[in-house]
Amino acid sequence: MYVGEMIKRQKLTMKEKLSYGMGDFASNLVYQGISIFILFYWTDYAGISAAIAGTILLISRIFDGVIDVVFGNLVDKTNSKYGKARPYLLWLAVPFAFSAMITFWTPGTNGMADIIFAFVSYNVTMVIYTAINIPYGVLSVKMTDDQVERGSLGVFRGIGALVGSMLVGIMAPMLIGSVGYTWTFLIIGLVAAGGLLITFRGTTEHVGLTREDKVTPFKEGFAALMKNQPWLIMLLVGILVFTFSGLKMTSNIYMAKYYFGDEGLVAILNVMMMPGMLVGMGVATALFRRFGKIKTTVYANLIMFVATIVFYFIFRSPNDLGLFYGFLVLNGAFLGIGTAGFFAMIADTIEYGEWKTQKRIEGLTYSAASVGTKIGGGVGAALVGWMLALVHYNGTLSVQPEAVTSMIVWINLWIPGAICLIVAIVLSFNKVDKLYPQMMVDLDARKGVKQV
Repeated sequence: MYVGEMIKRQKLTMKEKLSYGMGDFASNLVYQGISIFILFYWTDYAGISAAIAGTILLISRIFDGVIDVVFGNLVDKTNSKYGKARPYLLWLAVPFAFSAMITFWTPGTNGMADIIFAFVSYNVTMVIYTAINIPYGVLSVKMTDDQVERGSLGVFRGIGALVGSMLVGIMAPMLIGSVGYTWTFLIIGLVAAGGLLITFRGTTEHVGLTREDKVTPFKEGFAALMKNQPWLIMLLVGILVFTFSGLKMTSNIYMAKYYFGDEGLVAILNVMMMPGMLVGMGVATALFRRFGKIKTTVYANLIMFVATIVFYFIFRSPNDLGLFYGFLVLNGAFLGIGTAGFFAMIADTIEYGEWKTQKRIEGLTYSAASVGTKIGGGVGAALVGWMLALVHYNGTLSVQPEAVTSMIVWINLWIPGAICLIVAIVLSFNKVDKLYPQMMVDLDARKGVKQV
Protein backbone atom coordinates (compact mmCIF):
# COMPACT_ATOMS: atom_id res chain seq x y z
CA MET A 1 0.00 0.00 0.00
CA TYR A 2 1.01 3.63 -0.31
CA VAL A 3 1.04 6.30 2.37
CA GLY A 4 -0.71 9.57 1.71
CA GLU A 5 0.57 13.10 1.71
CA MET A 6 0.54 13.40 5.50
CA ILE A 7 2.31 11.03 7.90
CA LYS A 8 1.59 10.54 11.57
CA ARG A 9 4.11 8.36 13.34
CA GLN A 10 2.33 5.07 13.89
CA LYS A 11 1.29 4.37 17.49
CA LEU A 12 0.67 0.76 18.45
CA THR A 13 -1.94 -0.90 20.64
CA MET A 14 -1.05 -3.04 23.63
CA LYS A 15 -2.44 -6.07 21.78
CA GLU A 16 -0.01 -5.49 18.92
CA LYS A 17 2.94 -5.10 21.28
CA LEU A 18 2.06 -8.24 23.24
CA SER A 19 1.53 -10.19 20.02
CA TYR A 20 4.88 -9.01 18.71
CA GLY A 21 6.63 -10.00 21.93
CA MET A 22 5.08 -13.46 21.65
CA GLY A 23 7.19 -14.05 18.53
CA ASP A 24 10.49 -13.92 20.38
CA PHE A 25 8.97 -15.87 23.26
CA ALA A 26 8.27 -18.65 20.75
CA SER A 27 11.60 -18.47 18.93
CA ASN A 28 13.60 -18.47 22.15
CA LEU A 29 11.86 -21.54 23.50
CA VAL A 30 13.60 -23.46 20.74
CA TYR A 31 16.68 -21.33 20.09
CA GLN A 32 17.73 -20.91 23.72
CA GLY A 33 16.77 -24.48 24.51
CA ILE A 34 19.14 -25.65 21.80
CA SER A 35 21.80 -23.14 22.87
CA ILE A 36 21.65 -24.34 26.47
CA PHE A 37 21.56 -28.08 25.92
CA ILE A 38 22.97 -29.03 22.51
CA LEU A 39 26.69 -29.02 23.35
CA PHE A 40 26.07 -30.99 26.55
CA TYR A 41 23.78 -33.42 24.66
CA TRP A 42 26.41 -34.00 22.01
CA THR A 43 29.35 -34.42 24.41
CA ASP A 44 27.66 -36.37 27.21
CA TYR A 45 24.90 -38.31 25.40
CA ALA A 46 25.79 -38.61 21.70
CA GLY A 47 29.46 -39.31 22.45
CA ILE A 48 30.83 -36.51 20.24
CA SER A 49 34.09 -34.95 21.45
CA ALA A 50 34.01 -31.37 22.79
CA ALA A 51 36.40 -30.16 20.07
CA ILE A 52 34.32 -31.64 17.23
CA ALA A 53 31.07 -30.40 18.78
CA GLY A 54 32.47 -26.88 19.10
CA THR A 55 33.64 -26.95 15.50
CA ILE A 56 30.20 -28.09 14.32
CA LEU A 57 28.64 -25.13 16.11
CA LEU A 58 31.02 -22.55 14.65
CA ILE A 59 30.86 -23.85 11.06
CA SER A 60 27.08 -24.06 11.31
CA ARG A 61 26.72 -20.49 12.56
CA ILE A 62 28.94 -19.14 9.78
CA PHE A 63 26.82 -21.04 7.25
CA ASP A 64 23.71 -19.71 8.96
CA GLY A 65 25.10 -16.19 8.63
CA VAL A 66 25.23 -16.60 4.86
CA ILE A 67 21.65 -17.90 4.92
CA ASP A 68 20.67 -14.76 6.88
CA VAL A 69 21.66 -12.57 3.95
CA VAL A 70 19.80 -14.81 1.49
CA PHE A 71 16.59 -14.58 3.50
CA GLY A 72 17.04 -10.86 4.10
CA ASN A 73 17.17 -10.30 0.36
CA LEU A 74 14.15 -12.59 -0.06
CA VAL A 75 12.13 -10.62 2.50
CA ASP A 76 12.91 -7.38 0.65
CA LYS A 77 11.35 -8.94 -2.46
CA THR A 78 8.33 -10.47 -0.71
CA ASN A 79 4.93 -8.92 -1.42
CA SER A 80 2.10 -11.22 -0.31
CA LYS A 81 -1.48 -10.65 0.80
CA TYR A 82 -0.21 -11.01 4.38
CA GLY A 83 2.50 -8.37 3.91
CA LYS A 84 6.27 -8.52 3.65
CA ALA A 85 7.26 -10.12 6.97
CA ARG A 86 4.22 -11.79 8.57
CA PRO A 87 3.71 -14.68 6.11
CA TYR A 88 6.94 -16.41 7.09
CA LEU A 89 5.64 -16.84 10.64
CA LEU A 90 2.59 -18.64 9.28
CA TRP A 91 4.40 -20.84 6.77
CA LEU A 92 7.23 -22.06 9.02
CA ALA A 93 5.70 -22.41 12.50
CA VAL A 94 4.97 -26.16 12.26
CA PRO A 95 8.21 -27.18 10.46
CA PHE A 96 10.09 -25.34 13.24
CA ALA A 97 8.46 -27.59 15.85
CA PHE A 98 9.45 -30.87 14.22
CA SER A 99 12.98 -29.76 13.32
CA ALA A 100 13.58 -28.96 17.01
CA MET A 101 12.68 -32.54 17.91
CA ILE A 102 14.98 -34.06 15.28
CA THR A 103 17.93 -31.97 16.53
CA PHE A 104 17.86 -33.96 19.78
CA TRP A 105 17.90 -37.41 18.24
CA THR A 106 20.98 -39.42 17.34
CA PRO A 107 21.51 -42.67 15.37
CA GLY A 108 23.55 -43.98 18.30
CA THR A 109 26.43 -45.39 16.26
CA ASN A 110 29.11 -43.65 18.35
CA GLY A 111 30.84 -42.79 15.09
CA MET A 112 30.79 -40.60 12.01
CA ALA A 113 27.05 -41.13 11.41
CA ASP A 114 26.29 -39.38 14.71
CA ILE A 115 28.52 -36.44 13.78
CA ILE A 116 26.97 -36.07 10.30
CA PHE A 117 23.44 -36.33 11.67
CA ALA A 118 24.21 -33.77 14.37
CA PHE A 119 25.56 -31.34 11.77
CA VAL A 120 22.65 -31.76 9.34
CA SER A 121 19.81 -31.73 11.88
CA TYR A 122 21.23 -28.72 13.71
CA ASN A 123 21.62 -26.76 10.47
CA VAL A 124 18.10 -27.56 9.27
CA THR A 125 16.69 -26.16 12.50
CA MET A 126 18.88 -23.07 12.35
CA VAL A 127 17.88 -22.36 8.73
CA ILE A 128 14.20 -22.52 9.69
CA TYR A 129 14.90 -20.30 12.71
CA THR A 130 16.59 -17.80 10.41
CA ALA A 131 13.69 -17.88 7.95
CA ILE A 132 11.41 -16.94 10.86
CA ASN A 133 13.66 -14.54 12.75
CA ILE A 134 14.73 -12.28 9.85
CA PRO A 135 11.14 -11.44 8.85
CA TYR A 136 10.24 -11.14 12.54
CA GLY A 137 12.91 -8.47 12.98
CA VAL A 138 11.74 -6.63 9.86
CA LEU A 139 8.18 -6.76 11.20
CA SER A 140 9.01 -4.15 13.87
CA VAL A 141 10.07 -1.75 11.12
CA LYS A 142 6.85 -2.41 9.19
CA MET A 143 4.66 -1.98 12.27
CA THR A 144 5.76 1.60 13.07
CA ASP A 145 8.22 4.33 12.10
CA ASP A 146 8.02 5.99 15.52
CA GLN A 147 11.38 5.71 17.33
CA VAL A 148 9.82 5.56 20.81
CA GLU A 149 7.34 2.90 19.70
CA ARG A 150 10.18 0.89 18.22
CA GLY A 151 11.98 1.15 21.53
CA SER A 152 8.82 -0.15 23.19
CA LEU A 153 8.65 -3.04 20.71
CA GLY A 154 12.27 -3.79 21.57
CA VAL A 155 11.26 -4.03 25.23
CA PHE A 156 8.31 -6.33 24.50
CA ARG A 157 10.52 -8.43 22.26
CA GLY A 158 13.14 -8.63 24.98
CA ILE A 159 10.56 -9.58 27.62
CA GLY A 160 9.15 -12.25 25.30
CA ALA A 161 12.64 -13.63 24.71
CA LEU A 162 13.32 -13.51 28.44
CA VAL A 163 10.15 -15.37 29.40
CA GLY A 164 10.77 -17.96 26.68
CA SER A 165 14.35 -18.45 27.85
CA MET A 166 13.25 -18.66 31.48
CA LEU A 167 10.48 -21.15 30.74
CA VAL A 168 12.72 -23.47 28.72
CA GLY A 169 15.46 -23.15 31.33
CA ILE A 170 13.09 -24.28 34.09
CA MET A 171 10.86 -26.78 32.30
CA ALA A 172 13.30 -28.48 29.92
CA PRO A 173 15.44 -30.14 32.65
CA MET A 174 12.26 -31.48 34.30
CA LEU A 175 10.85 -32.79 31.02
CA ILE A 176 14.19 -34.26 29.97
CA GLY A 177 14.31 -36.22 33.22
CA SER A 178 10.82 -37.61 32.51
CA VAL A 179 10.59 -38.16 28.74
CA GLY A 180 14.11 -37.57 27.41
CA TYR A 181 15.55 -34.96 25.07
CA THR A 182 13.69 -35.90 21.87
CA TRP A 183 10.12 -35.74 23.20
CA THR A 184 10.95 -32.71 25.32
CA PHE A 185 11.90 -30.69 22.27
CA LEU A 186 8.83 -31.82 20.34
CA ILE A 187 6.70 -30.39 23.15
CA ILE A 188 8.76 -27.20 23.20
CA GLY A 189 8.55 -26.92 19.42
CA LEU A 190 4.76 -27.24 19.36
CA VAL A 191 4.37 -24.53 22.01
CA ALA A 192 6.69 -22.32 19.95
CA ALA A 193 4.60 -22.91 16.83
CA GLY A 194 1.52 -21.70 18.69
CA GLY A 195 3.33 -18.54 19.78
CA LEU A 196 4.41 -17.72 16.23
CA LEU A 197 0.83 -18.06 15.00
CA ILE A 198 -0.30 -15.62 17.70
CA THR A 199 2.25 -13.09 16.42
CA PHE A 200 1.00 -13.61 12.86
CA ARG A 201 -2.63 -13.04 13.83
CA GLY A 202 -2.09 -10.18 16.28
CA THR A 203 0.19 -7.82 14.31
CA THR A 204 -0.29 -5.52 11.32
CA GLU A 205 2.25 -4.06 8.89
CA HIS A 206 1.17 -0.41 9.13
CA VAL A 207 4.19 1.09 7.37
CA GLY A 208 3.84 0.58 3.63
CA LEU A 209 5.78 1.70 0.58
CA THR A 210 5.92 5.32 -0.51
CA ARG A 211 5.80 6.32 -4.13
CA GLU A 212 9.57 6.66 -4.26
CA ASP A 213 10.32 3.31 -2.63
CA LYS A 214 11.41 0.39 -4.78
CA VAL A 215 13.15 -2.91 -4.32
CA THR A 216 16.92 -2.38 -4.36
CA PRO A 217 19.03 -4.99 -6.22
CA PHE A 218 21.23 -7.05 -3.91
CA LYS A 219 24.57 -5.64 -5.13
CA GLU A 220 23.38 -2.04 -4.73
CA GLY A 221 21.88 -2.83 -1.34
CA PHE A 222 25.06 -4.46 -0.08
CA ALA A 223 27.17 -1.52 -1.31
CA ALA A 224 24.83 0.87 0.51
CA LEU A 225 25.08 -1.25 3.65
CA MET A 226 28.87 -0.89 3.66
CA LYS A 227 28.38 2.91 3.84
CA ASN A 228 26.08 2.61 6.86
CA GLN A 229 28.51 3.22 9.75
CA PRO A 230 25.96 2.72 12.56
CA TRP A 231 25.02 -0.63 11.04
CA LEU A 232 28.68 -1.71 10.90
CA ILE A 233 28.99 -0.77 14.56
CA MET A 234 25.87 -2.76 15.44
CA LEU A 235 27.20 -5.74 13.46
CA LEU A 236 30.27 -5.81 15.71
CA VAL A 237 28.15 -5.22 18.81
CA GLY A 238 25.94 -8.13 17.79
CA ILE A 239 28.94 -10.43 17.47
CA LEU A 240 30.19 -9.39 20.90
CA VAL A 241 26.85 -9.49 22.72
CA PHE A 242 25.93 -12.91 21.40
CA THR A 243 29.42 -14.26 22.05
CA PHE A 244 28.72 -13.20 25.66
CA SER A 245 25.35 -14.96 25.57
CA GLY A 246 26.79 -18.08 23.93
CA LEU A 247 29.49 -18.36 26.57
CA LYS A 248 27.07 -17.93 29.48
CA MET A 249 24.22 -20.13 28.30
CA THR A 250 26.35 -22.97 26.95
CA SER A 251 28.61 -23.15 30.00
CA ASN A 252 25.88 -22.99 32.68
CA ILE A 253 25.27 -26.72 32.59
CA TYR A 254 29.01 -27.41 32.99
CA MET A 255 29.16 -24.86 35.82
CA ALA A 256 26.30 -26.61 37.61
CA LYS A 257 27.55 -30.17 37.19
CA TYR A 258 31.30 -29.82 37.54
CA TYR A 259 31.96 -26.63 39.54
CA PHE A 260 29.05 -26.67 41.98
CA GLY A 261 28.75 -30.47 41.83
CA ASP A 262 24.99 -30.63 41.17
CA GLU A 263 23.64 -31.01 37.63
CA GLY A 264 20.17 -30.26 39.00
CA LEU A 265 21.27 -26.66 39.58
CA VAL A 266 21.26 -25.99 35.84
CA ALA A 267 17.57 -25.00 35.87
CA ILE A 268 18.27 -22.48 38.63
CA LEU A 269 21.37 -21.07 36.92
CA ASN A 270 19.44 -20.72 33.67
CA VAL A 271 16.76 -18.58 35.29
CA MET A 272 18.66 -16.58 37.95
CA MET A 273 19.41 -13.83 35.44
CA MET A 274 15.76 -13.59 34.45
CA PRO A 275 14.35 -11.58 37.41
CA GLY A 276 17.07 -8.99 36.88
CA MET A 277 16.39 -8.94 33.14
CA LEU A 278 12.68 -8.33 33.79
CA VAL A 279 13.57 -5.34 35.95
CA GLY A 280 16.07 -4.08 33.38
CA MET A 281 13.60 -4.36 30.53
CA GLY A 282 10.86 -2.86 32.67
CA VAL A 283 12.82 0.37 33.15
CA ALA A 284 14.49 0.34 29.73
CA THR A 285 11.87 2.39 27.87
CA ALA A 286 11.97 5.16 30.48
CA LEU A 287 15.78 5.18 30.43
CA PHE A 288 15.84 5.25 26.62
CA ARG A 289 13.45 8.20 26.61
CA ARG A 290 15.50 10.06 29.21
CA PHE A 291 19.07 9.32 28.08
CA GLY A 292 18.75 7.69 24.64
CA LYS A 293 19.22 4.04 23.76
CA ILE A 294 22.93 4.26 23.00
CA LYS A 295 24.05 6.13 26.11
CA THR A 296 21.91 3.92 28.36
CA THR A 297 23.31 0.72 26.85
CA VAL A 298 26.91 1.97 27.05
CA TYR A 299 26.59 2.71 30.77
CA ALA A 300 24.84 -0.62 31.42
CA ASN A 301 27.82 -2.47 29.96
CA LEU A 302 30.35 -0.35 31.85
CA ILE A 303 28.59 -1.03 35.15
CA MET A 304 28.56 -4.75 34.39
CA PHE A 305 32.28 -4.71 33.66
CA VAL A 306 33.03 -2.99 36.97
CA ALA A 307 30.76 -5.44 38.81
CA THR A 308 32.68 -8.35 37.26
CA ILE A 309 35.99 -6.94 38.51
CA VAL A 310 34.57 -6.65 42.04
CA PHE A 311 33.15 -10.17 41.83
CA TYR A 312 36.54 -11.53 40.76
CA PHE A 313 37.97 -10.61 44.17
CA ILE A 314 35.11 -11.97 46.30
CA PHE A 315 34.04 -15.19 44.51
CA ARG A 316 36.37 -17.89 45.81
CA SER A 317 34.78 -21.36 45.91
CA PRO A 318 31.68 -23.47 45.17
CA ASN A 319 30.49 -22.58 48.67
CA ASP A 320 29.79 -19.04 47.42
CA LEU A 321 26.67 -20.21 45.55
CA GLY A 322 24.43 -17.52 47.09
CA LEU A 323 26.89 -14.85 46.02
CA PHE A 324 26.93 -16.32 42.53
CA TYR A 325 23.12 -16.14 42.37
CA GLY A 326 23.21 -12.48 43.35
CA PHE A 327 25.75 -11.72 40.65
CA LEU A 328 23.56 -13.42 38.05
CA VAL A 329 20.56 -11.28 39.04
CA LEU A 330 22.66 -8.10 38.76
CA ASN A 331 24.09 -9.32 35.47
CA GLY A 332 20.57 -9.92 34.20
CA ALA A 333 19.37 -6.40 35.00
CA PHE A 334 21.95 -4.72 32.81
CA LEU A 335 21.73 -7.40 30.13
CA GLY A 336 17.98 -6.76 29.97
CA ILE A 337 18.57 -3.08 29.26
CA GLY A 338 21.17 -3.89 26.63
CA THR A 339 19.04 -6.52 24.88
CA ALA A 340 16.06 -4.19 24.55
CA GLY A 341 18.32 -1.44 23.23
CA PHE A 342 20.13 -3.66 20.74
CA PHE A 343 17.09 -4.64 18.69
CA ALA A 344 15.71 -1.10 18.67
CA MET A 345 19.09 0.28 17.54
CA ILE A 346 19.19 -2.21 14.66
CA ALA A 347 15.84 -0.86 13.44
CA ASP A 348 17.15 2.72 13.60
CA THR A 349 20.05 1.89 11.29
CA ILE A 350 17.53 1.26 8.50
CA GLU A 351 16.44 4.91 8.57
CA TYR A 352 20.06 6.02 8.78
CA GLY A 353 20.91 3.97 5.71
CA GLU A 354 18.00 5.44 3.76
CA TRP A 355 18.97 8.96 4.89
CA LYS A 356 22.63 8.47 3.96
CA THR A 357 22.31 6.52 0.69
CA GLN A 358 18.68 7.13 -0.39
CA LYS A 359 18.16 3.35 -0.44
CA ARG A 360 15.80 1.65 2.01
CA ILE A 361 16.85 -1.98 2.50
CA GLU A 362 14.94 -3.38 5.47
CA GLY A 363 15.39 -7.12 5.04
CA LEU A 364 19.05 -7.00 4.03
CA THR A 365 19.91 -4.55 6.82
CA TYR A 366 18.27 -6.67 9.47
CA SER A 367 19.56 -9.97 8.09
CA ALA A 368 23.13 -8.79 7.80
CA ALA A 369 22.99 -7.56 11.39
CA SER A 370 21.60 -10.96 12.33
CA VAL A 371 24.76 -12.44 10.84
CA GLY A 372 26.57 -10.85 13.76
CA THR A 373 24.27 -12.44 16.30
CA LYS A 374 24.63 -15.87 14.68
CA ILE A 375 28.41 -15.64 14.40
CA GLY A 376 28.62 -14.36 17.97
CA GLY A 377 26.47 -17.18 19.31
CA GLY A 378 28.52 -19.68 17.31
CA VAL A 379 31.81 -18.24 18.51
CA GLY A 380 30.60 -18.30 22.11
CA ALA A 381 29.39 -21.91 21.96
CA ALA A 382 32.43 -23.03 19.98
CA LEU A 383 34.79 -21.36 22.45
CA VAL A 384 33.24 -23.40 25.23
CA GLY A 385 33.97 -26.63 23.36
CA TRP A 386 37.46 -25.61 22.28
CA MET A 387 38.51 -24.25 25.67
CA LEU A 388 37.26 -27.39 27.40
CA ALA A 389 39.17 -29.51 24.88
CA LEU A 390 42.26 -27.41 25.62
CA VAL A 391 42.24 -28.66 29.22
CA HIS A 392 41.36 -32.25 28.17
CA TYR A 393 37.70 -32.28 29.23
CA ASN A 394 36.25 -35.81 29.32
CA GLY A 395 32.45 -36.05 29.47
CA THR A 396 32.58 -39.59 30.87
CA LEU A 397 34.18 -38.41 34.14
CA SER A 398 31.87 -37.65 37.05
CA VAL A 399 34.50 -35.39 38.63
CA GLN A 400 36.69 -33.15 36.47
CA PRO A 401 40.31 -32.12 37.16
CA GLU A 402 40.94 -28.69 38.70
CA ALA A 403 42.19 -27.36 35.35
CA VAL A 404 38.78 -28.10 33.82
CA THR A 405 36.75 -26.50 36.62
CA SER A 406 38.97 -23.40 36.55
CA MET A 407 38.45 -23.12 32.80
CA ILE A 408 34.68 -23.42 33.26
CA VAL A 409 34.74 -20.43 35.63
CA TRP A 410 36.77 -18.37 33.15
CA ILE A 411 34.33 -19.23 30.38
CA ASN A 412 31.25 -18.45 32.47
CA LEU A 413 32.39 -15.33 34.34
CA TRP A 414 35.59 -13.54 33.48
CA ILE A 415 35.60 -13.61 29.68
CA PRO A 416 31.97 -12.36 29.46
CA GLY A 417 32.89 -9.53 31.84
CA ALA A 418 35.69 -8.38 29.53
CA ILE A 419 33.27 -8.47 26.60
CA CYS A 420 31.04 -5.92 28.38
CA LEU A 421 33.87 -3.36 28.33
CA ILE A 422 34.51 -3.92 24.62
CA VAL A 423 30.79 -3.52 23.83
CA ALA A 424 30.67 -0.19 25.67
CA ILE A 425 33.69 1.14 23.77
CA VAL A 426 32.41 0.04 20.35
CA LEU A 427 28.85 1.27 20.93
CA SER A 428 30.02 4.73 22.00
CA PHE A 429 30.90 5.44 18.35
CA ASN A 430 27.25 5.09 17.27
CA LYS A 431 25.68 8.58 16.97
CA VAL A 432 22.24 7.70 15.55
CA ASP A 433 20.29 8.84 18.64
CA LYS A 434 21.50 12.41 18.14
CA LEU A 435 20.84 12.34 14.39
CA TYR A 436 17.47 10.57 14.37
CA PRO A 437 15.05 13.55 14.70
CA GLN A 438 16.71 15.44 11.82
CA MET A 439 16.94 12.24 9.78
CA MET A 440 13.17 11.76 9.94
CA VAL A 441 12.51 15.39 8.99
CA ASP A 442 14.81 15.03 5.98
CA LEU A 443 13.33 11.70 4.90
CA ASP A 444 9.78 13.04 5.05
CA ALA A 445 10.84 16.13 3.10
CA ARG A 446 12.30 13.95 0.34
CA LYS A 447 9.01 12.07 0.06
CA GLY A 448 6.94 15.24 -0.02
CA VAL A 449 5.01 14.46 3.14
CA LYS A 450 4.35 16.46 6.28
CA GLN A 451 4.62 15.30 9.86
CA VAL A 452 1.56 15.84 12.02
